[in-house]
Amino acid sequence: MRSVSLRGQALAGETVFATMSRLAKELDAVNLGQGFPETPGPVIAIEAAVRALRAGHNQYAPAGGVPVLRQRVAQLWEPRLGRELDPLANVTVTVGATEAIAAACLAWLEPGDEVIVFEPSYDAYLWAARLAGARPIAVPLVFGETLAVDADRLASSITPRTKAIIVNSPHNPSGGLLGEADLKAIAALALEHDLRVLADEVYEYLVYEGEHRSIATVEGMAERTVVVSSAAKTFGVTGWKVGWAIGDAARVAELRAVAQYLTYAGATPLQLAVAEALAGIEQIVPLVREPLRRQRDLLAAGLAGLGFSLIPSHAGYFLLSDLGPLQAATSHEASQLLAHSARVVTIPIEPFYVDPARAPRLLRWSFARGPETLREAIARTRRVLERGLRSRGPSSPLLS
Repeated sequence: MRSVSLRGQALAGETVFATMSRLAKELDAVNLGQGFPETPGPVIAIEAAVRALRAGHNQYAPAGGVPVLRQRVAQLWEPRLGRELDPLANVTVTVGATEAIAAACLAWLEPGDEVIVFEPSYDAYLWAARLAGARPIAVPLVFGETLAVDADRLASSITPRTKAIIVNSPHNPSGGLLGEADLKAIAALALEHDLRVLADEVYEYLVYEGEHRSIATVEGMAERTVVVSSAAKTFGVTGWKVGWAIGDAARVAELRAVAQYLTYAGATPLQLAVAEALAGIEQIVPLVREPLRRQRDLLAAGLAGLGFSLIPSHAGYFLLSDLGPLQAATSHEASQLLAHSARVVTIPIEPFYVDPARAPRLLRWSFARGPETLREAIARTRRVLERGLRSRGPSSPLLS
């Protein structure tokens, strides 16, 4: 029987994101905190949603998602995962990737269990594990020109209580990609210890350099891995919250059994619209990805010109920087300073760590904004720095 009290923890965990979003509105700040594009989304998807609404598709979808969307996902992901997929058995639609993550943790984990997360870690993993009564165990990522895993550190973090590993590549918040050697190292340990793997791959289509490979394609991993992805991120319609989980029929059934008691089903017309948009994904993705690539380069060059050091970002919506010339002792303090002095909102790194006190001094910046918005953020930051806002000392080194 689960017995979990998270009231105080949950309030603390929500504070940073809620505060920064509120500050963006209150201060009329440029919001580079949340990861949502300024674009309206692909016309094909928008028009499909309008047609679905007008056609009267406004009642509950089946708990696992509308059949046409599950069929489309199966067709697209069969070549990506290198195996046949049964749309009804191997795919379930969720209210965004976050619901799939929560449902997997609630299905797989019991109070006292442990789940491995790689830090910095998307905060939803930490809270999904805690909601299940389990303990997230942090394994730090190694930052360089590419993202890497310390396999020895990972191996030493696995105990008899470990039940699963959460793998996030392309990575939020860094935009890094795990290479084949790292995926194989994780897979070897998952096989050795009979662990399930939750693979969050929501940015898989938004890769600017390098190549994404799913850990589910590593030998022996298909039956123990559930892959999570999201049209909301791929198409830049984050408010739609349409995602899915793909995997072995038994693992997906476990997840679906929980998800139906979280939301039962997502919005029917939006699921139908996503199914139609996925039919044109090869045409749509470049229209989403290439502007994001240019916006990443614009923001990265602007921040570097202001004295910030950056971790290379190769995918997704975000990049990480040190505190550069900001006079602040912590990332949280730096983000507050930027918000109030420059009216530029970022996200401090602390919420992405199991123990925020161990977090390095890093800021997450979203480049999923138009060029004019990014130029304005850079200009505001420059004006503040020119007024003498300088650091007391160097920031923590980023690359090792």
